[in-house]
Amino acid sequence: MDPILQVACTLALATVYPLFPLQARRATLLVASYGFYAAFGWDFVPILAAVTLVSYLGAFAVERWRQSAWPAAVSIVLLLLPLVFYKYWQAWFGAISIPFVPVSSLDFGGEGRVLIPVGLSFYTFQAISYVVDVRRGLKPDHNIARFFLFKSFFPLLLAGPIERYRSLAPQLWSAPLPRLAAIGPALLLVFYGLFLKTVIGDRIGVAVDAAYEVPHPGWQHALMASVGFTVQIFADFAGYALIAVGSGQLFGVDLTRNFKQPFFSHNLVEFWQRWHISLTRWIGDYLYRPVGRLLWRVTQGRRFTAEFVTAMITWVLMGLWHGPTLQFALFGLCQGVAMQAVKLTGPDRPAELAPWRLALGGLATFAFVAVTFGLIRTPGLPAYGRMLESFVKLAPGRAQMVESDVLVAAIAVMVGVEAVRRFRPDWDVTRSWAATYVLIALLFLAIILFGYDQSRAFIYFRF
Repeated sequence: MDPILQVACTLALATVYPLFPLQARRATLLVASYGFYAAFGWDFVPILAAVTLVSYLGAFAVERWRQSAWPAAVSIVLLLLPLVFYKYWQAWFGAISIPFVPVSSLDFGGEGRVLIPVGLSFYTFQAISYVVDVRRGLKPDHNIARFFLFKSFFPLLLAGPIERYRSLAPQLWSAPLPRLAAIGPALLLVFYGLFLKTVIGDRIGVAVDAAYEVPHPGWQHALMASVGFTVQIFADFAGYALIAVGSGQLFGVDLTRNFKQPFFSHNLVEFWQRWHISLTRWIGDYLYRPVGRLLWRVTQGRRFTAEFVTAMITWVLMGLWHGPTLQFALFGLCQGVAMQAVKLTGPDRPAELAPWRLALGGLATFAFVAVTFGLIRTPGLPAYGRMLESFVKLAPGRAQMVESDVLVAAIAVMVGVEAVRRFRPDWDVTRSWAATYVLIALLFLAIILFGYDQSRAFIYFRF
């Protein structure tokens, strides 16, 4: 399903949704969510249902035997089995094939295809958080229909945000009607997200793919492979997140804002506080802090050792979540080491820093992110090494872009919008009804006139 068709279906459903009574609205959301997922492959639906049932039933076992850690452990292992199989089987045991196993057929452009069913990582993490929260005192949900809706709500099903039961399930089951004043801002988010995806992400993605196909890359190819991919993945993933948040608001549901202008961060710690926020919080609550408490006891209170080892374990696992090979582990390791280095420089008080130091820190952060994000995109470490070498040596070579004037103008719009949202958060264009709908119309025209290659799936569907 291409992004424009996805948004069109969402808008059509949102138009008739307020006409239904409460029970019908609940049923509509549940049926629409499973229908939406089935559009990507009917054979993926049993996997979603199985993960949902394991977490639903596992929570009761956790409550029944709350004094034992085994019910939670067994539930988490069972929840992780599909994810581990799909994400790591091909890389580690690719020569072994298993018939009748459903696999993804999504097209990611020059990044090829992956086995993993779309959304599996995200709804698995959401299921794990529910089981752990029950272990920590949350009452399990006895309403199976409400729980199935919580696990399948279609705006966030495929790539997050990763929502918690406490915040999402009550909203969904109340099936609120969207306020009239919220429709304009919600549509603006949806169309701005679609603009980022189709006008910037898909267009620059073609140039990034081409850069990686050059056998002897020049410095411009290396720049496109690093900076270009960083812009692409932000436009693509932040675009999806905005579509998800805006779509949720059209049904009266508030979701987590997954990105908060990460490219205007003054150091790497702030960057990861602003990038993929729901995953960062999930990792902190369900991996980093539990591992940290364990290592605190193991190291007998040696704070630096415990924090450093915890950070390395967490970030290497974060890297391996993105992919099963050495380059992804190296990506995580680089982030972990660099963040510890930032923390060692002293207390983080940006309000006390001069503007030039904030700007310099921002440029250094973006440069580091652009270089290391290449480890996520590169087809292999040799290709990544050639890119770095060509940049250091300033090797000749000209990178090609599709309609570069359109791309540059669109990126300028993106940077301007993100700068205003970062430095003038009090300035809200949606306070004006007329301005809101004029911007929606302009974005719609830009998408229709300049949207590119809608066959390319969202990048984070790979993960």
